[in-house]
Amino acid sequence: MAAIRVRGVSVYFGGFQTLRSVELEVGEGEFLAVIGPNGSGKTTLLRTIVGVLRPRVGAVYIDGKELQEYSRLELARRLGYVPQGLERQKFLTVLEFVLTGRRPYISFDYARVDYEKAMEALRRVNAEHLAARTLDTLSGGEFQRVVIARALAGEPEVLVLDEPTSNLDPRFQLEIMDMLRGLTGDRITVVSSMHDLTQAYRYADKVVALKGGQIYAMGRPEEVLTEDNLQRIYGVKVKVFPEHRAIILDNSL
Repeated sequence: MAAIRVRGVSVYFGGFQTLRSVELEVGEGEFLAVIGPNGSGKTTLLRTIVGVLRPRVGAVYIDGKELQEYSRLELARRLGYVPQGLERQKFLTVLEFVLTGRRPYISFDYARVDYEKAMEALRRVNAEHLAARTLDTLSGGEFQRVVIARALAGEPEVLVLDEPTSNLDPRFQLEIMDMLRGLTGDRITVVSSMHDLTQAYRYADKVVALKGGQIYAMGRPEEVLTEDNLQRIYGVKVKVFPEHRAIILDNSL
């Protein structure tokens, strides 16, 4: 059964259409990479999947049930969302921040189980040692791990991330991508927008390429991430090295 179905979704901001008749499915435990140039609709698609934006036309389904049929509490227990550019609350500790991911389960105050789930989420992202630190003392890579831990503390079935490795050094990028790939082994469905095409090639089960708010191509990485497709999508010459699962974008080629 598909964990996520997007059926004929069109989204507008004012009179401007940002998504046009988008159709896609993501299976349970799959990793979907969403690629495309700036302004192609990647963030809009992710925000529509998690219910931040409501389509004017079409619908999103989670586990066969339309998004709008879920209560906010039910949806918060099923979906974890890691947006771009989250602000840090300077004097909040990492553990306090991650605990906020448990809010869908709390009736009055945090219980022992909530602290256990928060620490478990920190362990999953290799950040347990940061629990007592305040957010303002973290590096970019450390903070990104903690933001992902907060989403995982809610025990989501689907984790949606908007460019989770942006502005991180190569080591942190690889560690986060390895961690996200590992989540699919626990049957968590991962949907992530990505700029790094090599990472999309190496980590995703399926790739959706957006251009002008529409799906230009969709399928396995080797089907979508071809030289012809990428040159048409990004407007630059591209070299794909299937044997290394690597892609270079370079107008000088």
